[in-house]
Amino acid sequence: MLPRDVGPSVAPGPPATEMRSDIPWLEPYPDALLPVAADPEATLRVHESVRLALVRAMQDLPARQRAALVLHDVLDFGVDEIAAMLETTRAAINSALQRARATLDRTPIRVERDATARARRDGQNAEAIVRFVHAWETGNMEALVAMLTQDAVMNMPPWVYWLDGRDAIAATITSSGTWQGVPRPGRYRIVPTALNGQPAALAYVRMDDGRWVSVCMTVMTLDDDGRISAMDVFVLPRHFATWGHPPALE
Repeated sequence: MLPRDVGPSVAPGPPATEMRSDIPWLEPYPDALLPVAADPEATLRVHESVRLALVRAMQDLPARQRAALVLHDVLDFGVDEIAAMLETTRAAINSALQRARATLDRTPIRVERDATARARRDGQNAEAIVRFVHAWETGNMEALVAMLTQDAVMNMPPWVYWLDGRDAIAATITSSGTWQGVPRPGRYRIVPTALNGQPAALAYVRMDDGRWVSVCMTVMTLDDDGRISAMDVFVLPRHFATWGHPPALE
């Protein structure tokens, strides 16, 4: 789960409470480590299946519905095969799939199947990454705020911490108290990447000895116009090395 699933939004500013390790936080996953399927359509299904909004929604599904959906829609098993795996009937699997899809249909998740639509979204993702990197590396937080929708949210696990709305996010990321000094040119180095089938970035902060030390990773959710409707900031520097990124840069 994400902080917005656990408690109410917080006032602008940095986290004021302790990290919570007792909560099963949702974590990001790099696209580079996803399996490569035999055809583009199957690869698309795999990438869509790990998008954060979809994973959050699937957590609320009963176990049998979730298993049937993943086996059928992601891994491409047939209904009869799934029925055998789960030791149930074909009718039960069809019912589980129908109920699971009905639940997910109530979640605002945009899935692009058309090649033109996918190309458009890929272009939006690329543009968002360029603007995000430039804003952080130049210390231009106003440019980052301009990328946000009015109702944008920002989650930051492992704190029970999330900001509701562009104004709250803007008040936080433009405050000198949030970053131990106002973001400025040369303070951050941002490495673009892709996590959960979404545009993302890895952040390194420059220390007094000149090293760039890993800090966090941000996954962006874009709306239909390519603006950021959600920023999920994961403070998981230990994952940098696990995923093949150096924990520090010279």
